[in-house]
Amino acid sequence: MNDSDLRIYLDNVIKKCESLSFYEKTKGLWNLPEISIYFRRLRTDDSTKYILSFIKEEYKKILIAGGGTGRLGRVIANKYPGIEVIEIDYSLDMVKQANNIAKEEGLNNFKSIIGNVCSIEFSQNTFDLVIAYGVFRFLSIEEHITALSELKRVSKEKYILAEPALKDLMNSLAKNINAEVIEKSVLITRMSFFYMLLKEYYKVDLFKKFIDSKTDNNSDFIDILTKIAGVREDKLYILKNFN
Repeated sequence: MNDSDLRIYLDNVIKKCESLSFYEKTKGLWNLPEISIYFRRLRTDDSTKYILSFIKEEYKKILIAGGGTGRLGRVIANKYPGIEVIEIDYSLDMVKQANNIAKEEGLNNFKSIIGNVCSIEFSQNTFDLVIAYGVFRFLSIEEHITALSELKRVSKEKYILAEPALKDLMNSLAKNINAEVIEKSVLITRMSFFYMLLKEYYKVDLFKKFIDSKTDNNSDFIDILTKIAGVREDKLYILKNFN
């Protein structure tokens, strides 16, 4: 496989990636140690940095709904050791990965637990701030109102809703909470593409041989796949109910 063949091959992988659901892209990956390596090495992207700009040191407890493997929560926990960060996610595999990575990073103020944004198992006003990042895209329209109600219930009147790319969705949510949509130009890490590349690495011998030929003493195939996946220019849409 030469560089020209690689370009054609990657274009086909991208097309396949766009046609699959998130579950299909990631099925069978979450227990791989390579996923843990990937997230430990992943740099903080623009979206995470922007959400981080709303965090205040005086907060004592933050909830992140739909935390996934803990990327956002661990960044917050690292920067603010005095804040207890709790993430909820519907996927047991993601929760396990998030907690494993946090343990490897020595984070005592971070915890991920199984949870449903439509039925959050915490009392009213438990959290100083609630963040839902990339969650509402996975919910039905009927579930939006329930999720919004739950996020409001467990927060002390401070919450952030954020979605990359989905302007129409955020405009719809804005009507329900009477908030203005903030639009931010960002570079977003192409994680879904990385997941597809990782699957291709293990499935396609020719692709694996090409990637392995690019590694040296200072990198491994995770670094190569991450570099190939790269970032994309997009818009981040934010709703928040505080200044």
